[in-house]
Amino acid sequence: MNQEKAEKTGLANQWMIEIFQAYAKRYKQNTNYMFWQKTNFPVELSYPAILDQKIDYIHRNPVAAGYVIEPEAWYYSSACPLSPLKVSEL
Repeated sequence: MNQEKAEKTGLANQWMIEIFQAYAKRYKQNTNYMFWQKTNFPVELSYPAILDQKIDYIHRNPVAAGYVIEPEAWYYSSACPLSPLKVSEL
């Protein structure tokens, strides 16, 4: 990874951390960061098919928002081969 790309990635990571910190301040049980949205509808990811469905849904969010045409084009997605984010195998 070249220096320019590393700097861009660091800036992007800092931006995301600041967002997670801002949301954590709203809830007492989150002292530093809040990544998951508060909801009353938890879904147990007990089967690989359910996990695959949820990962596919997350990958398609930038497409549904109109940011990209296909999930692989969104850099901050594990669907992108160039992204530092990866989904580990179960």
